[in-house]
Amino acid sequence: MTSVFALSTLVEDVRAQFTADELTANIAFGWREPAKAINQGVGGANRVLFVPGVDGKVGQYAPPRNPGRNPRPLRTLLEQATVLCWAVDTSAPNDELAQYEAARTLHDQVVRAIYLSPNVGHGSFDISDPQWVASSTEKRFGAEIKFTLTVQAAITDELLPVVDPPATAETDITTGFVAGDEADGTDTTTGGT
Repeated sequence: MTSVFALSTLVEDVRAQFTADELTANIAFGWREPAKAINQGVGGANRVLFVPGVDGKVGQYAPPRNPGRNPRPLRTLLEQATVLCWAVDTSAPNDELAQYEAARTLHDQVVRAIYLSPNVGHGSFDISDPQWVASSTEKRFGAEIKFTLTVQAAITDELLPVVDPPATAETDITTGFVAGDEADGTDTTTGGT
């Protein structure tokens, strides 16, 4: 599926670059991904996560770029995402220098893939706020670096297709719940969302 959104397109471009470079890290997108253990790559850890937003913020608005093109840009959304790069060197699991180098290597591969994106890279992104993801455990598995990615995303006057709910789901407009779902989370029926 081809996306019209810059962040989605960039994630696909990073996946394609990793495939072209024969890198084995799993690249995932979404708010629920950091809590999962099943999204690790080959050998454990070895994953890159793109989580939309930073501390609940989408980003900021800026003036439109390249006015006069079609569709006409109305604004630019400086859309942010948190990128997490978790790696491990399994040949020396207790050697913190080896874990540091594994995480830095994966981080640098991700930055390279973002830069090389044919659709979003070069001058249309910014990265900032690199941080180590601290673990309070004495013996942790690998190391993780996170940073903020800001992508310049055009908001245009083009009408985007609406994603309709399935024809069988009857959603209550006032609550947003699908018929049969319970608001308290106790729903055990099948066919809900």
